This record gives sequence, C-alpha cells and structure tokens, in this order.
Amino acid sequence: MKITNRIYQGLNLANEKDRIDNFLIDFMISSTLALFISSLINETILGTIISYYLIRFIYYFCSELIYSQTPAKFETQTIVLNEKGEKPTILSLLIRNISRFWSGLSAITDDERAIHDNLSKTFVTKDLNLEKVNVRKYTIWFYNISFFIGIIIYILGFFIDYFKNIYIIGILEIILINILLRRKSN
Repeated sequence: MKITNRIYQGLNLANEKDRIDNFLIDFMISSTLALFISSLINETILGTIISYYLIRFIYYFCSELIYSQTPAKFETQTIVLNEKGEKPTILSLLIRNISRFWSGLSAITDDERAIHDNLSKTFVTKDLNLEKVNVRKYTIWFYNISFFIGIIIYILGFFIDYFKNIYIIGILEIILINILLRRKSN
C-alpha cells in the first residue's frame, strides 16, 4: 500500500508511517486488553480466541463510533471519515471493523487505502488541527505493566493450583485414614 494522494486528491490521506503507528499502538492496546479479559472469562481455548477477537472488535468499533478515532489516531492526528468527509455511519463502521481482521493483505495491493477502508467506503485522513495526545509512551507503560502483571498472575496461578492439589490430596488422605481406622475399630 503506497499512499501518494494521487488517486484521492484533496483528502490528505494519512501516510504509511501514520498508518503503521496506528496499527502498532492500537494492536498493543487492544491485544493486551483482549488477552487479559479473555483469559479471565474463558477456560477453553476456543472461548478465549473468540472473546479475544470480539474484544478487539469492540475496542475499534466503540472508539471510532464515539470519536472517529482510536487512541493511536489521537497520537498521529488522523481521523476516520466517509467519502463526504463526515463521520462514518454505524453500518460503515461495522463493515470497517469486521473486515479489519483481514486487512493485513492491504500491504500487497497498489491501492492507497486498506481493504477495510475500501469495503466500508471510509478514509483515514491527516488533520493537524486535531489535538495531539501522546498515547505512545502510555501504551508502552501499559503494555509493560500488563506483561509483568500477567507473569505474576501466571506464577500465582501455578502456586494456587499446586497448593490446591496438595490440599485436595491431604483431604483425601484424611478421609482414607478415617475409613481405615473405622474398619479397624469395627
């Protein structure tokens, strides 16, 4: 995907660097949230995978529905607009965010827009009048803290399972000893 602004003149499309920054920042935030939440609410791998994608969809859809921007787009001063330069409709955003998960293929096309932009008839444009919010440094902190919390939860979970198993074995031993003692006394 090479953005030249030749095909869609006058729209000031976001450049490749902004699009990559948007992807990386939003991917880190949405994936961290999705992994954390889906691992808490699901015990099966399939349930975790489904809820992971559902949570990521909700992250993008709600952000773009409310603000026409995701947190990363606040950083890059980019915004999602329809063909008329207005806020996209709910249907456009549904199409955009469902098809977003197949948009990795956009890198191999010559079009200036990603697959999810084409299907939803939306554009990601640069607008320097938008307030710039430094999301990147908070994203890195959020990601690192989430990573370490995940490790701590994993370690604690291991010990809880370990001690729970010891506790269960201990209870079974006590029950077995009681049964044997009762038989012996009879």
